[in-house]
Amino acid sequence: MYSKVRKLRRMAVIILPIIALVAVSASALVIQAIAAPPTYPDDYLEIRDASMNYIATHHEDAVPFMGLPSWSYLGNGTFRSGGWTVVIKGDLSSASVTVDYSISFNPNYIGIPHRIIWEGSFAGGAVQEISYIHAQ
Repeated sequence: MYSKVRKLRRMAVIILPIIALVAVSASALVIQAIAAPPTYPDDYLEIRDASMNYIATHHEDAVPFMGLPSWSYLGNGTFRSGGWTVVIKGDLSSASVTVDYSISFNPNYIGIPHRIIWEGSFAGGAVQEISYIHAQ
């Protein structure tokens, strides 16, 4: 009987640190996954900025709503700043881009509601507009 207890203690001395190490490693991975913001390809910045610059250059009615952007990346090619949302599908070689401005994304705005939806493509450093709608 005493030898069985001794064997169990030896096994516990070996197994318990392993279980603790696995638990600590797993919790560190969970914390890292929660704390780390989503990452995006650097290409997305060029596509996003080129699309917004295109809108500012070709659609002066959109400029008053642009302000100084402070972009957040939400994942899946989606960026948001103020009332603007930019969705990118693809890469520098060929991407479709949708830019959407809506007052519902900017709760601090007071005034006439506006909605801007721009669709375009990006390839080889060039932006091509497909459609532009500004509703007010």
